[in-house]
Amino acid sequence: MANWTTFGFSSKQRWPDPPTATRRTPVRRVVSGTPMAPVPPLSARLFRASASYRLVEPGALQPPLPTWLRAHATHPAFGGLLVPAADDFRVQRVVTRDTARLFQRLARPGRAPRSVPSRALRALVLDGVLEIHAGRRYLSGAAARSCCLPVGKETEPRSATGMLSLAAMQDAGALQLASPTVLARLLYHFNTLPASPAWRSRYPDSLSLERELRRCVPRSAGLDAAVTAGKGAWLSWERAGCSSAPGAVWKLYVSPVPDQLVPALGAASRQRDAFAMKVGRDVANILRPDKLVLYFNTPRQLARAARQLERDLAGVPAHGVPFTGQTGASALLSWGVDPGGQGAAAPWSGDDSWRAWLTQRLATAMVQALKDPGCAVPSWCYAMERVSLDGVDVRTWAPSGRASGLSRALHGAH
Repeated sequence: MANWTTFGFSSKQRWPDPPTATRRTPVRRVVSGTPMAPVPPLSARLFRASASYRLVEPGALQPPLPTWLRAHATHPAFGGLLVPAADDFRVQRVVTRDTARLFQRLARPGRAPRSVPSRALRALVLDGVLEIHAGRRYLSGAAARSCCLPVGKETEPRSATGMLSLAAMQDAGALQLASPTVLARLLYHFNTLPASPAWRSRYPDSLSLERELRRCVPRSAGLDAAVTAGKGAWLSWERAGCSSAPGAVWKLYVSPVPDQLVPALGAASRQRDAFAMKVGRDVANILRPDKLVLYFNTPRQLARAARQLERDLAGVPAHGVPFTGQTGASALLSWGVDPGGQGAAAPWSGDDSWRAWLTQRLATAMVQALKDPGCAVPSWCYAMERVSLDGVDVRTWAPSGRASGLSRALHGAH
């Protein structure tokens, strides 16, 4: 992960309709105890482009482009690169053409066009790209929090995975690390178990574990022969005659405690709606929470598999994957949707994985809050507020929005 992030708004950009967890038990966890204040409307506010950034347009980029920028630069919606004017907490930002035009338009103070989503304006102000007029001055970054966010909003985890995610944020925030790369890695791997001597003696090499895992998947499951993936970290299967369709890729995380991986893998292999499946190939990867993943083309397929697996794996202790949306009564099953499958706007997600994209966003916001003298709340709290503007429901750690086909299917509606 490099010291950069992506941002852009577009009239075509949106998350797929998200699911919500079902049969959750609310757990009250207050992020801020102050009364919630409404966010002031932005329609009459003045904005200006921040002098802390300069826009490098596509034609002005000097070759050779770095690897992380090359893929973005070939996309038709690519609008350029915002580069910090000084060496501070700000990071380079890949932007869409719409965002670049807005930045250029507001070189002189003025109102934002009505076509710009309010959420995008708030995010650009909090990221220090734009400044908002407040009183007799212009504010940006964490100092503009009261202008852009409902201050004092309570965040109550609605599931076990929500509680894990909040614990990850608080633990990472307590470290006060200044590296977004390190923070993102810590958040992503939170709840991974240590590779103890007992585990290493049980599986002294990857081949001993691999043989056991391969035996769990019968030929009758209709899966092609397993192949190694992810630089040898995973065993991956594809379903014969079934492939990934254009659009979002829906992921069902099956997260038993490592001792119960064998029965869980057998049950997962029987979910014929999944077009692919992967499982950790060595000790380190079966001790991570996201050790077993199923891939689906539609939310309805995922919901059907989740209901079946909840029955098949009743009583299996859960490990739990942070930053995913819980689908059942425990953290055993949860979901995500990879941004990389969302069509024209997909490159602006910054990564092909939901959890990698999300933890990168959170880490960047945490470092910004830590270094920004105007931030009046803990860095982990600010980061959660900030990603809510990216379309994330931080109570469930799922894309926010109206009820989806998956949500309806999980609740049994048709």
